[in-house]
Amino acid sequence: MKMSKAKTIKSIILKTDQRRLARGKATLIKLGVFVLLPTLTAFIYYMFIASNFYESEAQFKVHTGSGKALNNDLTAEAYILSREALTRLENDFNFIASYQSKKVDFFNRIPEHANFEDAYQYYLKLVKISFDQTSGIATLKIKAPTPYKAKIYADALLKYSDDIILKLADKFRNEQLTFAKQELNNAESRLAVARSSLLKLEDSDHTPLNSQTISNLIPVKISLEKELAQTKIKYNKLKANLKTTSPQLVALQHKINYLISSIEQENKKIADAKTNRENPPTQSFLLEQILAERDFAEESYRSAINFLENSRNELLRQYHYLAIIVPPNMPFSAIYPNVFTGTLTVFSLTLALFGIFSLLIAIIREHVRI
Repeated sequence: MKMSKAKTIKSIILKTDQRRLARGKATLIKLGVFVLLPTLTAFIYYMFIASNFYESEAQFKVHTGSGKALNNDLTAEAYILSREALTRLENDFNFIASYQSKKVDFFNRIPEHANFEDAYQYYLKLVKISFDQTSGIATLKIKAPTPYKAKIYADALLKYSDDIILKLADKFRNEQLTFAKQELNNAESRLAVARSSLLKLEDSDHTPLNSQTISNLIPVKISLEKELAQTKIKYNKLKANLKTTSPQLVALQHKINYLISSIEQENKKIADAKTNRENPPTQSFLLEQILAERDFAEESYRSAINFLENSRNELLRQYHYLAIIVPPNMPFSAIYPNVFTGTLTVFSLTLALFGIFSLLIAIIREHVRI
């Protein structure tokens, strides 16, 4: 009886050991299939199949003509990452075809029948740009299948950025100068009209009558016109640095509209007073009115000349250009693929996933037994 029990216990222990051994072998097989095999495949790919990519790096800074850096100007960075930049690279260097070449491995090349949007998404993976808010220095990095192409692509992107900065600066300068010249032309026209009216009055013959009503309206109109001119100048100066939707510009625009409306009302009052038969203007008052208009026109003319000169000087100080701090380098070795890092990454991911799924399966089996 005792011998029978001992044999039974021994048989149970043997079966348990066999099950454990079988589970251990199964685990090793699964580990080999789901972890070691992908890791070996990754090693072979990175070591013998993956195409080399070289990275050229450059640093630049956006300056004004006075030498002051624009720390918050991201125009160049935005343009480098734009579709327009890719289009220019394609037109100048047949950029997309370089990454569709059979020399680039299947997993890293642009598909032969890819559209422009697919190529652009691929381009964003090749080009990296970072911006240091403290120093104002931007760092550009671009990857290419050869060292030479990496360098010429980086050189081209810097040139394109410089072109767009100069283009925007020229556009802004022309707009500001056009506005200043328009103000000067308006002032010249107003002065010419005032002088012409004065000459006509000297040759005219009017009957002296009361002019008290109009004389009260003229100073109000002139004051409003002066305030309007000053507000317009202030608006255009702020417009150079602020968006049109900013609270300051919106408030100034409302003020300009209000002043224009007020001047129109004053002009209407003066016109009504002039046509009033019971109280027509006297020749002396008309002379006073025209002289006041001439004085204001002369003052506006001088202000317009000063505004034009100040605008020119200010635009020279605000002139932008791209300064290359570190020119694009010719890379000597490929940064991709990194065999060790790539293989280790695949091993770590597959091992982590294997552990998670094994734990989940063990929990499910335990619940089934219960």
